Amino acid sequence: MKTQSKVRFTVVAPRELKDLVDDIAREEKTSRSQVISRCLEELAKKRTEQLMEEGYKAMAGQQQETASLTFDLQSQAVSEWK
Repeated sequence: MKTQSKVRFTVVAPRELKDLVDDIAREEKTSRSQVISRCLEELAKKRTEQLMEEGYKAMAGQQQETASLTFDLQSQAVSEWK
């Protein structure tokens, strides 16, 4: 993500998750905030990819429907052209 202004907010989570975040931060020599930020960025990326996939599937369905509706006309035009 682009560098943007940062905000502070409070997160309430089970202790096991807090401990896991602390472990990851320690292993990667980074801050708890950085670990959580990366997790949120990955979640946002997955969400965007999922929305794009849904959009592409919808477009494919529309294109297939258009092709079906115009197939007969296309066949007639091509046979007349030859």
